[in-house]
Amino acid sequence: MANSAKTDSRHRPISSRYGVHGPIGVGGQVQAYLARDLLLGEDVVLKAAADNESTLRDEFCLLRHLKHPNVAEARDLVRADRLYLVQAHAPGEDFFAWATADPQPMRLARGIAAVLRGVQYIHCQGVVHRDIKPENIRVGSAEAGGLPWARLIDFGLAASQGTLPDAAGTMNYIAPEILNGEAPSPASDMYSLGVVLHEACLGRRLDRPPAPGELRHWAASGAKQRRLLSEVTDDLLAEAPSQRPEPSAVMDALEQVCGAPLRLCPEDLRTTYFPRPPLVGRQEAVRGLQRLIDAIETAGAARLLWVTGHGKTAIAAEACALARIAGYEVLQAASPEALVSRLD
Repeated sequence: MANSAKTDSRHRPISSRYGVHGPIGVGGQVQAYLARDLLLGEDVVLKAAADNESTLRDEFCLLRHLKHPNVAEARDLVRADRLYLVQAHAPGEDFFAWATADPQPMRLARGIAAVLRGVQYIHCQGVVHRDIKPENIRVGSAEAGGLPWARLIDFGLAASQGTLPDAAGTMNYIAPEILNGEAPSPASDMYSLGVVLHEACLGRRLDRPPAPGELRHWAASGAKQRRLLSEVTDDLLAEAPSQRPEPSAVMDALEQVCGAPLRLCPEDLRTTYFPRPPLVGRQEAVRGLQRLIDAIETAGAARLLWVTGHGKTAIAAEACALARIAGYEVLQAASPEALVSRLD
């Protein structure tokens, strides 16, 4: 990123690698900072927990298995004065601000379609986000795959299906079945996405859940694209989870709004329909890595050194992830010489 903000001289680089620009927001128990990756020359976001660091470890454990252009990307887990989760920076504005700047139905449909690609991907990977709202969707000015560049962020409440904890989320975006004590599900995320689209169509934020038929006047006062988009929204806001459409059906409806196919980019085909497989047949190797890390911890070491590009990349990446979760600093370089220079 060419026009990055200057690194704040009041903050020492985190882990000798991340130069902090300054805070960019506080949400719940987490504070976020914009920073510069001094090794790669890219802007990143550092998330720090106020007290419960396990939430950051859980988020890193979940995100490290996800890789999609419309989903937040976890880069690192480092400890300095406290634990930091390092994520790729998602520039732009939140979905509501982006949508209301030019609330044309076809534009809104394309924006939601971009977000839907990310939602569909995490559901294919067995993950429920549980906190989809405008603030957790970043939309930039560029385009990708024929759609606006959008990214689903903040997986602090996300969980794998089948191991979902108690109900959580942001009021007014929580599906009615969650409030009635049922477990979160992909259909719950689809309801939340419906609330996001509903508010974008209305052009105002609500302090209550959406009301049935609330878009009727909006739909009747414009072209047929408004009617089609309001129908998509009403379907997503169905009371019963079983009545809400699957992502593929929503994408078909959004194509009708746009009057054109919403093309899949190669990354979608590779990750959504042909997802990256786990380390099949290497469970013993992974268990061995965990035993090795446990032994290193017993020895009192604090760093794991990794030289990239020397084979067994998937296993090495798994070792680094396990080490970060255990609390080690991982130093990574392309050659032994470069690694030595980082130690100096």
